Amino acid sequence: MTARQGGAPEHAVTAGGGDRVFRALIAGAVVVTVVAMAASASTLAELGHAVGWVQWSGRLAWSLPVAVDVLALVAGGVWLSRQMSRQARDLARAVTLAAVAASVILNAVGHLVASGDVVVTPWLRIGVSTVPPIVAAVTVHLVGVVVATRPVPELAAVEPEAAVPEPPAEPEAAVDVPALAPVVSPVAPAAEEGEPALTPSTEAADNPAVAPRVATPATTSPEPEPEPHPVPVPVPVPEAEVREPYRAPAAVAAAAPVRDWVVTARVEDEHQEPELEPRPVPAAPAAPVRDWDHPGLPEECAPGRAPELLTDDQSRARILYGLTQTDWSQRRIAAVAGKSATTVNKIKATLATAGRMTP
Repeated sequence: MTARQGGAPEHAVTAGGGDRVFRALIAGAVVVTVVAMAASASTLAELGHAVGWVQWSGRLAWSLPVAVDVLALVAGGVWLSRQMSRQARDLARAVTLAAVAASVILNAVGHLVASGDVVVTPWLRIGVSTVPPIVAAVTVHLVGVVVATRPVPELAAVEPEAAVPEPPAEPEAAVDVPALAPVVSPVAPAAEEGEPALTPSTEAADNPAVAPRVATPATTSPEPEPEPHPVPVPVPVPEAEVREPYRAPAAVAAAAPVRDWVVTARVEDEHQEPELEPRPVPAAPAAPVRDWDHPGLPEECAPGRAPELLTDDQSRARILYGLTQTDWSQRRIAAVAGKSATTVNKIKATLATAGRMTP
């Protein structure tokens, strides 16, 4: 092993340089991929706008690049993954190549339409419109194959734990209890005249270990007499005044379920007629007026007709009308006319070259 200047081994210097080159290659590949997909997405979005995807102010046109370029990216990831099955990788390879080819063709058509070399025809609109459902079906099929053929990791066999024998129980040591000596009850003295005789209880005779009980003469005490309770004096209660409940007039009762009323009345006077006040009903918000429903739109612009139903003359009339509005942007004019922003820019440039900006 040879050492370079500074004592560093040669293989260590080579490994460090290899890591820097690898990181530079990865960063460059990411930058190139992002820029290329952005350029492709812009072209495909313009193509989708040109063929009639003008809903949601033109935002739906971005579904075309997402459906094609992102499908190629996802399928390529499945193709290059080593964790997928052979069947899933073969299908992902075919989907990746088909998505890349479709992206190349659609980008070429999009540039031709933007430059005016190709006119948007019904067959072109039909062909572009079939891309999203085909992409959705292929994506669902690819995901189904990946999930169905995904290898399941094998579970390691769990060995049962060996039973640990319990130690034998130690025998209890015998404890010697000394025998209790019998207890002799004392002899009761002779009872004098007028005193009750004291005799040991039967419990002491049966059990010599229990001390004898001495019988005591029973004494009875008179029970205390209960104290008299005061008798409550009845208080005369006046009869409750019966009032007939208030009933609303027939006209008010009939109108109550029809309208929403607020009843206000004073509690002090139950016979007062309630005041009926109508509750204000909030007005429904007015629906927004679309640009093609505006009352100031000329007749040649086909007022009230959706942009995708216009003819070429009506679309051109709407573009010319929109260029006269100072507060309208090119994207707004394109949405009203059902055309792309590139077409609006071309007509605007033509009018500027001719020296007029009004139809």
